[in-house]
Amino acid sequence: MQEYLRSLGRVSEWATGDEEIPGRFVDVFSAGVGLMVEDGVIQAVNLYPVGRDDYAPYTGDLPLGLTPSMTRRDTRRVLGVPQFRREPGEVKFLRRVVAIERYDRAEWSVALEFDASSGRIVLVQLMRPEAVPW
Repeated sequence: MQEYLRSLGRVSEWATGDEEIPGRFVDVFSAGVGLMVEDGVIQAVNLYPVGRDDYAPYTGDLPLGLTPSMTRRDTRRVLGVPQFRREPGEVKFLRRVVAIERYDRAEWSVALEFDASSGRIVLVQLMRPEAVPW
């Protein structure tokens, strides 16, 4: 797997050093993909369809019939009512809080982050149920 990831472009691997978030992260910036790996098992996959920070836009198909142009209303039509949702805003210490919706199924969860101005999907995070942080 390491060789394949490196073939995609610049790869960064790092550990959080946080006991609450075990494992390590593998970022493939040129592919718009980030992975969370724990004990050799991929726990979560982050896809950045419009690019962000050092990530190029993810250009592959998004899962579950999602597209980058979808809004929260559109995703609810496809996935139903989210099991978790957080509205955008600000909290103390000037930390920005983004709009997130999470949809849980028996074998997986998907969390979607939405752009504050356009309302469109900017992050798709696929997780194993045991990797869901909130």
